[in-house]
Amino acid sequence: RYPLVTGVQTCALPISKLNKLEYIQVLQNEVDVLSSKYYKPETEGTGHFNTAISVLQFRIEELKKEL
Repeated sequence: RYPLVTGVQTCALPISKLNKLEYIQVLQNEVDVLSSKYYKPETEGTGHFNTAISVLQFRIEELKKEL
């Protein structure tokens, strides 16, 4: 892991040991964790979680198209 990269950003780094389906599952798990534990739309200051979720979902759809 690179020292200046946050958890969300590491999802964009290549994971050579995983195939695309496994990578999609890893990204989906991150979406699930963010959605269930951190994103609380009724609370101020959580918009960045919504952005992270959207980016991850976009990447998941990109990968699915490559299958």
